Amino acid sequence: MTPEQLLAEWDGAARFEETHELSAAEWAAGRSRDDLARWGVGAAVTDAEGRVLLVRQRGQWMLPGGMLEPTESHAAGAAREVEEETGVPVEVTDLGAVVEQTFEHAETGETFPFAFAAFRATPEHTRVDDDPGLADESIETAAWHDALPADVFQREMVETVLEG
Repeated sequence: MTPEQLLAEWDGAARFEETHELSAAEWAAGRSRDDLARWGVGAAVTDAEGRVLLVRQRGQWMLPGGMLEPTESHAAGAAREVEEETGVPVEVTDLGAVVEQTFEHAETGETFPFAFAAFRATPEHTRVDDDPGLADESIETAAWHDALPADVFQREMVETVLEG
C-alpha cells in the first residue's frame, strides 16, 4: 500500500514529508533492517485521564511502534506493536498522520523510501509491563505521561496526532 492509498482509506490524517542524509554506516544499518521493510506503524495511546503512553528508546521518548508485518493491516500492526512494546492492548480508532521519509546516502546519493503510519488508540487497561519490548529491542522503559516530555522524537508529528 502506498502512503496515498492509506491516507485515502483513513480520511483526515496529516501528512509529513522528510529527507534524511545518512552516513555510509547509518545507510548500511538502515538497509539491513527487517528485510528492507517500507512501513513502520505505531500509535498515540491516550487514556481516560488524558495521559499519553510513550516508550524510551535510544535516549528519547517516542510513540510505541515498529515494523509492519507483511500479512497484517497497518492498524493491526500498530496495535500489535503497542502491545509488544508496552504490554498494553489497544483499540485503534483512527489514523493521525503518515510520515513519508526519504533516506539518502551521503556519499552516493542513492535513496530509499520509508513511511510511518501513526494511529490514535485507546487502551484496554493502563498496566505497563515491567520489562517492555521484545528481547531484541532496546526499549529502556514505557510510561504514561501527563504532558509530552521535552525530548520527544518527531514532536510536531506526535502533537498533531494527539490533537486529532
